[in-house]
Amino acid sequence: MNKESLVHDSAHTHVQGCSEFISDRPKQEGELVVDFVYSPFAHAKIKSIELDIAKKIPGVEALFTASDIPHNRWGTVEQDQPFLASEYCQYAGEPIVLVAATNKEALQAARNAIHIEFEQLDAILSIEEALRQNSFLLQGALGSSQKIIAGQLQELEAVFTSATNQLLGVFVSAGQEHLYFETQSVVVYPLEDGGVMEIHASTQHPTEVQHVVAHMLGIQLHQVVCIVKRMGGGFGGKESQAAHFAALAALVAYKTKRAAR
Repeated sequence: MNKESLVHDSAHTHVQGCSEFISDRPKQEGELVVDFVYSPFAHAKIKSIELDIAKKIPGVEALFTASDIPHNRWGTVEQDQPFLASEYCQYAGEPIVLVAATNKEALQAARNAIHIEFEQLDAILSIEEALRQNSFLLQGALGSSQKIIAGQLQELEAVFTSATNQLLGVFVSAGQEHLYFETQSVVVYPLEDGGVMEIHASTQHPTEVQHVVAHMLGIQLHQVVCIVKRMGGGFGGKESQAAHFAALAALVAYKTKRAAR
């Protein structure tokens, strides 16, 4: 048995501090920084959005809302989640207005200047309350709740009925998630050849990024190229959610014809 230690592919650049991650990529001339104004509420109705003051701030190049997106729904299984909230906010932190600016100072000033009027609604914060209100994931997209069953339900019920021993109870586990050092990061370059989007993303699923971006912009898959050099951690948190951030940056790059970070 060979007990020789195997050296990580990037070990020599890691220890020298010169491994390139997304935020280390050199800034291009004319590149835009991108962020969004998000919902402060877990559940709310969007009554109005005021952008006029933010539009006049020097350095602010573009502001986008849900009405600017040709296909404002995405999802890994079912397309049930909006890229930008339009009528209702479904979680705290949900993006509502996309902001692109030449520098971070103008970006922050625009975010502060955008006024959104909300009507706060009751939030469902537990499984028990969701059951009482008959509220399930994918219900809005598919029209009814979904069941995942292996084999025949009748066989399952028969096995339980005839079992010598039965253990009944409720097990509750608090949700946990690994914290990755590199945050969700992406840079999108609009190429000259037929409107191709070259995306450098910190993602575990470059193909999904390609599909989600193409769907959002209404372009073909061959017009979206996703490149992943390395990630500063993921643990599943960058498998699907990275596509959301990549799509928002891609929208800016596509509309402005400028690199978007």
